[in-house]
Amino acid sequence: MSGKGSGLLRQGFFLALFGLTSLLPGCVSTPMAVCGLSRPDLHYCPDGVVQYYGEQEVRLAPDIVATAAIEVTTKGNGLLRITSAGRDLIAINIYDEHSEADEYCVFENGMLAYSFADSNGDGLLDIEVTGVIVTMEEERIISKRTVKDSYLYDSAKGRFVLSQ
Repeated sequence: MSGKGSGLLRQGFFLALFGLTSLLPGCVSTPMAVCGLSRPDLHYCPDGVVQYYGEQEVRLAPDIVATAAIEVTTKGNGLLRITSAGRDLIAINIYDEHSEADEYCVFENGMLAYSFADSNGDGLLDIEVTGVIVTMEEERIISKRTVKDSYLYDSAKGRFVLSQ
C-alpha cells in the first residue's frame, strides 16, 4: 500500500499498539474510557425479530473482557446487553422510538448514549448512560427529562449495579 493513506494507517497502527488511539482524529476512546456504539454503528438485519444489531468488545479490567451488544427489535425497542465469559453482567433499555399507548415515552433520537469509564477509581470500567426521555401524547411532546445513570461494576457480585 502506498500514498497518503498508508502513512495515516501506519500511524494509527502504532498509536493503537501503544494504547494512544485518542490521538487519532475523531477518536475519543482511551484505555480507561471507551465510547459506546451509536445508531450509525448498528447493522440492519432485514430478516427476523432483531432489526438492528451491533456489538463491541470492552476490557473492563486487565482480566475482564466483556461484549457489549445492542439488539433493536422490529417494534423499535432495544437493549444494551453486556456479557463476559458466558454470564450476563447487565441489560439496559437503551433504544425506544415507538408509541405503546395514548401517552408514551421514547428516547430523543431513538437511543440513549452510553460509555465506559472508571468513574469511582477502583480500576474497573463502569457504564454511564445519558440522554433525554421524551413523554408524548399522540404526536405532541408533553415533557422532556434528562437521564444520567451510572452503573458500577461490582467485582464481588460479578455484575453491574445502579449507582445511588
